[in-house]
Amino acid sequence: MNQGGYASPEECIRQTKADILGDAIRAEANCGKGTIKLGQMSFKMPVENNCASGGIFAAPAFTMLCPKYRGKVVNE
Repeated sequence: MNQGGYASPEECIRQTKADILGDAIRAEANCGKGTIKLGQMSFKMPVENNCASGGIFAAPAFTMLCPKYRGKVVNE
């Protein structure tokens, strides 16, 4: 997992989650365009499935909000 400059994956996940989601979870998805906004960050599918980019949070949120999306959600 790409953890950027963080000492551990856990530290990266904790800080990235706080940066993206803050205290409340707010997500807006455009299922037709394959985009999602989590907090102040925006993502276009497919996302990288790592901590440093925030994709580990964007991909599952997008999948939950857009279960019928036919495009690729995560880059492998």
